[in-house]
Amino acid sequence: MLGLIRKCDNVNSVNCCKSISNLCNYNHVFEGLGNLPSKYCITWCENSVPVVSVTRKVAFSLLEPLKAELDRMVKAGEIDKVTEPTDWDSPLVIVQKKNGALQVCLDPQNLNRSIKRSQYNLPTFEDITTFFNPRVESEIVVDASPFGLGAVLQQRGKPIAFASSTLTPAQRNYAHIEKELLAVVCGCKKFHQYVYGTKFKIYSDHKPLIAMSKKPLSAMSLRMQRFYLQLQCYDYEIFYKPGKEMFVSDTLSRAHLIKNHFPTPEEDSLVLSVLDSLPISDIKLQEISDANKSNPTVQELKSLSECSWDSSKGVSLSAKKYLKYKDELHFVDDLLLKLDLIVVPESTRRESLEQIA
Repeated sequence: MLGLIRKCDNVNSVNCCKSISNLCNYNHVFEGLGNLPSKYCITWCENSVPVVSVTRKVAFSLLEPLKAELDRMVKAGEIDKVTEPTDWDSPLVIVQKKNGALQVCLDPQNLNRSIKRSQYNLPTFEDITTFFNPRVESEIVVDASPFGLGAVLQQRGKPIAFASSTLTPAQRNYAHIEKELLAVVCGCKKFHQYVYGTKFKIYSDHKPLIAMSKKPLSAMSLRMQRFYLQLQCYDYEIFYKPGKEMFVSDTLSRAHLIKNHFPTPEEDSLVLSVLDSLPISDIKLQEISDANKSNPTVQELKSLSECSWDSSKGVSLSAKKYLKYKDELHFVDDLLLKLDLIVVPESTRRESLEQIA
C-alpha cells in the first residue's frame, strides 16, 4: 500500500566474491540443518480422515540413486526411517537436478487439508504508528545507501512520519560520511515542523559521523561545513545505533522514491563545487584528471566508492593503503579528493613537487 516493498521476479548478482576465502567468512551460517530446537504441535481438524496415497512409480534407472539419497538423508537426520504401517502416507516426489543429483520431497496436499491453521491478524498502519505529541522527546533515525536517503520521525520507538529521497548523480559521488550527513540534513529539513525549537535525538549507523560531529568546522570538508551550517538552527544530539536495528530507515533509503530529490531547488546554491575553492589552475586539474583515468589504483578506488566500499576485502595492495581514509575520500568527476585536498596520482607527484619547490 505504501509502495515500500516490491516483488522481484529475478535477482541479478552484483559484486560477486572473487575468491573462495570470501565465501567462507560466514560459513557457520550455512552449517547444520536449521532445525528448530523445540517440538512443534500440529492440530488436526475435527473429523479428519487419514489418507494413504498410492505409491508412485519410479524409473528403474533412478532406484539405486534414490536409495542412496534416502540413506544419506536418514544418516544426516533429515528424515526418520519408518518400518510399520502409518495412518497417513504422502506420495514421494523425485526431481533430478541438472548435475544429476536427486532432490527428494513429499507431496502433502491431503495432509495439509486436514491441518488446523493458526490465524494471526497482521498489525495495521494505525497499530504501528502513533500521533505526534509535542510533550514527548522526538527522535529522527536516518540512513543512507549508495542511491538514496531514508529518515523516520518517531517518539518512544513508534514512527510518526517517513521520508525518502533519491540521490542525484552528483550526490552519489559524495564520500560515504557526507551521504550520511546529508541524510541527517534531509531528515531535519523534512521534519522541521516537528523538531524546530525542541531538543531531539538523531540516530545513525555510521560511527565516523558521530566522531566527526564533535570536531570543529575547520577540520571538515567545505561540503560538510555547509551541511552543518544548515543544522545550526536545531537543538539535537546525535547517537550511534547498529544498522540491524534501523530496518525502517534502511528500507526507505534502499527503496527510495525515484522522483524525490534532496536538496530542493532553492537550496542547490549551497551545494557548490569543491573545486571552485581550490588554489589550482584548470590546466593542472585536467592533467591530474587525465592521469587518474589511466591509473588502475584510482579506478579501483572509484569503483569501491560507488558501491559504498562494500566489497573492500579483495582490493589490491596499492589501493588498500587508502582504505583507512575511505570515510573522507570522494570523487568529483575523475578527481580523487580527501575532504578538500586533491589526491595527486603517483605519475604526476614528482612534477607537482618540483613546481612547489
